[in-house]
Amino acid sequence: MQQPIDWVDEAVQSLHAAADRADRLGSADVFSTWAAMADQIRLVAYGLDPLSGPGRPRPSPSVGDCLTAALEALDRVDPLPTPSDLPLWEWHVREIRDLVDRLGALP
Repeated sequence: MQQPIDWVDEAVQSLHAAADRADRLGSADVFSTWAAMADQIRLVAYGLDPLSGPGRPRPSPSVGDCLTAALEALDRVDPLPTPSDLPLWEWHVREIRDLVDRLGALP
């Protein structure tokens, strides 16, 4: 019997992958836009799960793809047993995704 997928965990792992990709785009420049974006993405990941951390390495074709994967996972979360602030975190992911789109970071 297969275990049910923890969609919040899937979203958090996608967010960590997006943050890692954004860090690489920032080229270790702590003042780059991408470094700031990576920190914002991590803030959302830890907001969803304060005990989370980067998990298994995943291929991350782009920051935008990772954020889209996170949003798709959050859309699958059953709304009844979830924390009441889940829509707030989902909104943050959507806002960050819009900023990434504006930065043209969808290589």
